[in-house]
Amino acid sequence: MHFVEQKKQQNIEPPAELPPDLLPPSFRPNPAGMTDISTSTTCHETSLSAADSHLESGNKKIDEILDDIRNIQQEKRTFEQQLMQLEADMTIKNSEIRNLEVELNTLQATVIQLERQKGEAQRRLDDLDEQRNSLNDALNELVKRNEDDLQNINHLKSIIDNSDQVAKENERILNEKRTLLQTLTDEEMKLESKLQNDRRILQNLQHEQQDSEDFALKADDIVQQLRKQREFLMEKLEKLEQVVANGDQNYLVSNQDLMSMDDEFNLNK
Repeated sequence: MHFVEQKKQQNIEPPAELPPDLLPPSFRPNPAGMTDISTSTTCHETSLSAADSHLESGNKKIDEILDDIRNIQQEKRTFEQQLMQLEADMTIKNSEIRNLEVELNTLQATVIQLERQKGEAQRRLDDLDEQRNSLNDALNELVKRNEDDLQNINHLKSIIDNSDQVAKENERILNEKRTLLQTLTDEEMKLESKLQNDRRILQNLQHEQQDSEDFALKADDIVQQLRKQREFLMEKLEKLEQVVANGDQNYLVSNQDLMSMDDEFNLNK
């Protein structure tokens, strides 16, 4: 409970392994030399239980008390088994929650990275749009100048139609203009192709971002469900710990109550 409160209030992760003083007695490692003592004690208790099961005092009242004691001992053992099972289940659920939280953090980091990539791709697209607009303006200006030059050339041709040298020079200028125009046209086509490719990349990034966000939402729902299951297990565990710790012989739990607890726990699973 202390580690759970630390996680809720201070966001401190619980240790991967509990120290021995926080483990139930049945889970603690046996110190050197204590195994034989524990075994002999268990055998002794078993022999006593076996002896008690055949012991009859001849007094009905005493026999009823002995039966009650045996029933309470059996119920205590049942409680202890249930307590160990609940502790094991809680350990598994806590591990699942930690794994899902790590996966959720990874997905959130992926979404942030995709957002950055999306912004960078958008900036690149904006730059390419500006470059294309600039090239379009330059191309339009060049086309206009070329048209003006063609008009001038035609005018000059009409004036000095018999001058071969001037005609060749004009042809050379015209070819240069055509070459420059073709170069600009090729550059525009390359930029248009690059722009289309970057747009496809941006669309893929947007699809990946949407998939990551959907998965993160599903993972968050699973984490919420597991947290509710953990709260349910903690509540049942506290009740069983109180019963075992207090040794309340008057507090008897029927098999129907235990079955309802198991059914509710399995339903939450």
